[in-house]
Amino acid sequence: MPHANVVILTDESEFARLLTACWQAERQAPNITVLNSNSWREQDAPDHDLVVVGPVRDGQITSVLRSLDPARRNETPPGTKTTPHSGGTCWT
Repeated sequence: MPHANVVILTDESEFARLLTACWQAERQAPNITVLNSNSWREQDAPDHDLVVVGPVRDGQITSVLRSLDPARRNETPPGTKTTPHSGGTCWT
């Protein structure tokens, strides 16, 4: 994703380190911001084109995914496709 802004949201630093290293190996690496679940507030998040949710602490995943739900914001982010499934909605 050249010239993209990516937020990696995880409580495991090794996950963030490995993912960041993969992207930085690309010729046109995206701008990457790493946040943990304690500092995540979608409305305060830096501008982003993609949010990668990695492992987060117990009890945090539901609130993180709810904050990313476009229906809660009454909008669908540009370039976002939603895929309904029995457990809710997946964003791709």
